[in-house]
Amino acid sequence: MTRLHSHSLSAPASLVQHVDCVWRLTGSAEDRRVPILPDVAGAGVVLQLGEPARLIEDGRASPLPERFVVGGLGRALQLEHSGTVG
Repeated sequence: MTRLHSHSLSAPASLVQHVDCVWRLTGSAEDRRVPILPDVAGAGVVLQLGEPARLIEDGRASPLPERFVVGGLGRALQLEHSGTVG
C-alpha cells in the first residue's frame, strides 16, 4: 500500500531571503508516481533522502541523482518512487 504525505513548510528564517517555501514528501511507496509541475516563478531543488526515485519520460524510467535542480520546465515531470521516501 502507498502511504505518501506531502507537507508545505515555511522557509527557515536563515533562508527566507532566497526560499519561498519547502515541500516535503514522506512515507513509503510502491511504484508511486508523483508529478513535479512547471513553476514559472523559480527553480526547485530536489533532495532525495530515501530510496532513489526514477524519472519517467516517454514510458522509460531513468535513475535520478540524490540531489538535482528543476527549473524552467515546459511540462510536468513524473518521478516514480519505491520504498521509503524521506
